[in-house]
Amino acid sequence: MSEEESEIEILNEACKEISLKNKLTEELKAKLQKKLPKTFDEALQLVYAKRVKKYIFKPSCRVLWVVSGRKDEYQVIPEANFCSCNDFYFRVVGGKKKLCYHLIAQKLAEALKIYEEKKLTNGEYEKMMEKWRGKIKKAVC
Repeated sequence: MSEEESEIEILNEACKEISLKNKLTEELKAKLQKKLPKTFDEALQLVYAKRVKKYIFKPSCRVLWVVSGRKDEYQVIPEANFCSCNDFYFRVVGGKKKLCYHLIAQKLAEALKIYEEKKLTNGEYEKMMEKWRGKIKKAVC
């Protein structure tokens, strides 16, 4: 297992443990700070500041995760370990690291159940996806 793969696996295992215990223990926090030294604390700050949003679209039950970072809002797709931020595009896609702090924040927020949840209609889903397509296209071009 490479250093980068273990980073994702450690985070996923930690999130499972957090979900089961319904809290982030000091021991687990120390482990994550050691494994993710620059990004964990930033991510945790976003969680406690309630800057992670989960949009649920009805009646389809589609889910869209959005994390408000320092400069903008970013779409996160946790199942694909994807984020629409520039850090993800340049460093993660570029192979320098596996996760940006927005992805870490989303995974922690979901495990801790600390996020803003908004229910919207399927019609609003299309509008939001157009917004995100535009942002992603702008970031890559």
